[in-house]
Amino acid sequence: MIWPSEGGETTCGPGSTMVATQAIRDWLPGALERLGVQTLLDAACGDRNWIRHVALPCAYVGADNELAHLERAREDGADVRALNVCSDELPRCDAVLARDFFQHLTMANEERALANIKQTGAAYIITTCHGRASGDIENGSFRYIDRRRAWGKPIDQCDDGKHDRILGVWPL
Repeated sequence: MIWPSEGGETTCGPGSTMVATQAIRDWLPGALERLGVQTLLDAACGDRNWIRHVALPCAYVGADNELAHLERAREDGADVRALNVCSDELPRCDAVLARDFFQHLTMANEERALANIKQTGAAYIITTCHGRASGDIENGSFRYIDRRRAWGKPIDQCDDGKHDRILGVWPL
């Protein structure tokens, strides 16, 4: 999915700009260290606009099936693979970062993606959680997801924008 930001900084929308991700970029390395993460899978990684500027304390693998994102995502030599998070075999990892991903999937595809992510052996998922939830959508549209309803309180979290939106960590 392509959502150009103003000024062309990213093709992943305004939430993936450097300004919008400042708090996450500051928080993520410490969170990964506290969790003991050795390998992080970023699914879906998009164009890697912001995460390429994070000093990650672990190995990184990006996954995305949007071909338009892959060329830019690989510019710095990062291990970025053309994978569909819902259906392709994903690499083994300790944690999965799925920021701003599930909110663009149908509920059925979200379940497929979560089942597939669990096959990675990851102990943790780090994902977007809104302060509210909304109904089903067509793939590529937007819906609110409140992970706390089904998964409880996250074990770690970072404020990620307005209206009680967080990037939270839950055990898988």
